[in-house]
Amino acid sequence: MLADGASRFFVQLTKTVEVEETRTNNRLTYRLKGARVAHMNNENALATMFFNTPVDSARLIPAAGGLNFIVDLRSSVTPTWKVTPAKDDSAILEIIFPKGNYLSATTAAADRSDDSRRLGDGSSPAPPATAGTPPPPRRGGGGGGGRHRGGGAPPVQNNNPAPARDDGSAGPEGD
Repeated sequence: MLADGASRFFVQLTKTVEVEETRTNNRLTYRLKGARVAHMNNENALATMFFNTPVDSARLIPAAGGLNFIVDLRSSVTPTWKVTPAKDDSAILEIIFPKGNYLSATTAAADRSDDSRRLGDGSSPAPPATAGTPPPPRRGGGGGGGRHRGGGAPPVQNNNPAPARDDGSAGPEGD
């Protein structure tokens, strides 16, 4: 967000590329000819639902002959954009969206309800449990993105279940 209330999105490029803008409904696509993603993390969507910007999300998508910078809008606006050459033969695609009141009333209400759920120590309660099937088991050794597969701690087996209570439920004694 800029000081005047406008919002700026940019893509840093390793070289100057030809950019072509197209618009369909509430989606802007900036075709970056000859560009490629240097780091896979740069393909993750930038979610902006809690910022006062007309942009709902933005994402780099690899496409034949280059990249598409997809910008989904929550409001129909016309941004300005430019490619600015930088030192070392790199460049920056900069897109400026006008200031406005883009957050919906439902987003503001959700923010207030989240604040009302705060505990006295400033922490938030645990999220509610969801019904349905559990997620599928994860592959690999427990995260980290390492190069080794498998391993990790074996699953814990509980051979000593809690004793049954008089009311038929199970749990630790002395609750």
